[in-house]
Amino acid sequence: MKPKIRQIFEKLDGHDINRLEKYLESPFFNENQDVLALYKFISQRSRTENEWPENAEIYSGIFPDKKYDDKHYRYLVSFLTRHIENYLVLTHLFHQPREWLRHKQKALLERQTRKAYEYQKGELEASLREGPQDAMVHFFRHEMELRQLEYDAVHQTRKSVISFAGVMDELDRFYISKKLQVACEILNARNVQAENYVIHFLEEAKQAAQRQEFSGIPAIQIYLSVLNTLTDDSNHSYFRELKELVIEKGSLFPLSEQNELFQYLKNYCVKQINTGRQDFMKELFGIYKINLENKRLMRLEGLSPWEYKNIVTIGLRLGEAVWVKNFIRDYNTYITPEHRKNAEIYNTANWYFHKGDFKMALKMFMEVEFTDLYYQLDVRALQLKAYYELGDEETLFYHGSAFRTFLSRNRLVSDYQRKIYRNLIRFTTRLVRCGTQPGKLSALLKEVRSVKQIADYRWLEEKVRIMAEA
Repeated sequence: MKPKIRQIFEKLDGHDINRLEKYLESPFFNENQDVLALYKFISQRSRTENEWPENAEIYSGIFPDKKYDDKHYRYLVSFLTRHIENYLVLTHLFHQPREWLRHKQKALLERQTRKAYEYQKGELEASLREGPQDAMVHFFRHEMELRQLEYDAVHQTRKSVISFAGVMDELDRFYISKKLQVACEILNARNVQAENYVIHFLEEAKQAAQRQEFSGIPAIQIYLSVLNTLTDDSNHSYFRELKELVIEKGSLFPLSEQNELFQYLKNYCVKQINTGRQDFMKELFGIYKINLENKRLMRLEGLSPWEYKNIVTIGLRLGEAVWVKNFIRDYNTYITPEHRKNAEIYNTANWYFHKGDFKMALKMFMEVEFTDLYYQLDVRALQLKAYYELGDEETLFYHGSAFRTFLSRNRLVSDYQRKIYRNLIRFTTRLVRCGTQPGKLSALLKEVRSVKQIADYRWLEEKVRIMAEA
């Protein structure tokens, strides 16, 4: 396992490297010049060498005239690690205004700086009012009100009345909204995890969330709506309500949380599509479009190659070829550089396939680098379909045989994947062999419709049906 300091160093960017040096040069933070020398040596090597140097090499780089002292070296590394961790905490706080003001208020209260405390409380109130309205805003308000109780207890007069309402109200809002949020995460995770965790007091929290005094709290409203879609996915009015809330109030939440809310909407649509509700494909495409319009969210989260591919596939199925072509070009930059070229080539080739230019699609598929199993499977399946569309029977049979061998030998292919792609090969080659014989084609169509566990079932069913009805 990599040493802790190496793991941390590998997560630092150039900006961090430069600022950390200034941090360590400040005597307020660090008075040990050997720690600074250790940092400079490691940071220089990390930028010029791929290999992490041995402990003795690092030590001799700092103390060229000394014999390696393991105890001294580990002492310096421990101090440097602690300083880097402290720097990361400070950096985090600088980018979290609510957290910074929260700690600032607490520090001023401890020092009993009355005027500064009261001014800062106004700053914190403004930050909470104007910032994200997620569950945490109620936690911060609860803490602010709690500190105000401490302040009032010190400065109260006989005539003053201490109010506990704010402390309790904000605590209730935080508990209910956070309870619903985490419950939604647990229920959503059950789709991919076997663990069946019991969520205590969920029904009580749900009932409380529906009370009038919580009706205007965005975090409670939106997660109650998410919970409804997860626990009763047959009632589509819950989905429509959630969609309206995400569009109307989603911007009140941090960007990372906005992305999670969109993901709940996408997951619902995918689940409905998988049960045969093809009308939800249009819904899913619409949600993707709304999601893509939020450039701040796109810059933060980016696009995975698989979501990029899903958007292209859905758009093409819905006949949005012009939109898809522009999407492939305009949104490719949101994919990480190492996946960008492959994603653009594959999806452009897929676009040509759906436009009926099968020769161009095959030409472009030859440029796709098989860095991922899913690309290999999808490209091979599309090549098989392209050979069918071109009427190139000889190449189709040869490719089908090679594809079948690949599925048998590749251990990364799951049993389910092996089954659906083998069925695609089997039925496509049988379709070619059936020629124009009505009886065989009708029997094949019936068999295809009964199996259904076929990669790109819709394409195959349509091709068999067209031949059977001809």
